Amino acid sequence: MTDAHKTHIPCTDGFHRKRSVGVWTAPTTGQLVLVAPPAEAALLSPTEARMLGKSLFELAAVTEQEHLDLVQAGKSGLVTPAQPRSTLSSSSRTEAV
Repeated sequence: MTDAHKTHIPCTDGFHRKRSVGVWTAPTTGQLVLVAPPAEAALLSPTEARMLGKSLFELAAVTEQEHLDLVQAGKSGLVTPAQPRSTLSSSSRTEAV
């Protein structure tokens, strides 16, 4: 994913300080990430809410297409699906007695 898919929507917090809501795609899972101001609610004007909705809609479309491209590439043998990682290797696992 490139920085072109990252968006920051202006908003204010509960004390009317300028903040932003961040929107982007998680690089490893293909899920959308929505980050509000730290530990606060984001207050959005109707215009800012529409900007956020538009950004989410556009990012979801891009993410779906990129995911579809990866799935199709995997089916054609061009991409090997990632194996789930284990925190312990099979040789280091021991059973408690």
